[in-house]
Amino acid sequence: MSRDFNYLNKEIIKDKEVIKGLINKELCSVKNKGERGALVFIEVNYLKESNQEDLNLELIPNIINKNQVFFNELYRWHDDSYLLLTDRVYEGDLKVIVSKIKRELQCLGEITGIRIFLGVSLLTPNNRVENIMDRLFNSISIIY
Repeated sequence: MSRDFNYLNKEIIKDKEVIKGLINKELCSVKNKGERGALVFIEVNYLKESNQEDLNLELIPNIINKNQVFFNELYRWHDDSYLLLTDRVYEGDLKVIVSKIKRELQCLGEITGIRIFLGVSLLTPNNRVENIMDRLFNSISIIY
């Protein structure tokens, strides 16, 4: 059974410390289960002349929802960024999931002309939040 992340009602988090706390909570879950988790970061960067802001309320979250079975939580960070978290994932599965999301985001970028960025970081029981955040931001690349 699929659940809807209800992204439209998600509070937009602007404080980096709040995000770190949410990641730490997920990291504790990973440690307790002895599993690996993951963070996936998606950012949409609208061009001023594109007038595509409404896509953030429809198309990006639809892509996320189609792939939500793999994730425990979705957070909106600032206006145009999403952070997906899971506390149980295998590295091979993560590559498949991210590849699928990446293809869908590339298609969206080609159709709309908006800039989309994607970053991924594994959560392992011996990680610290700061290291995870650094790896996440260092992994960000432009999708389209």
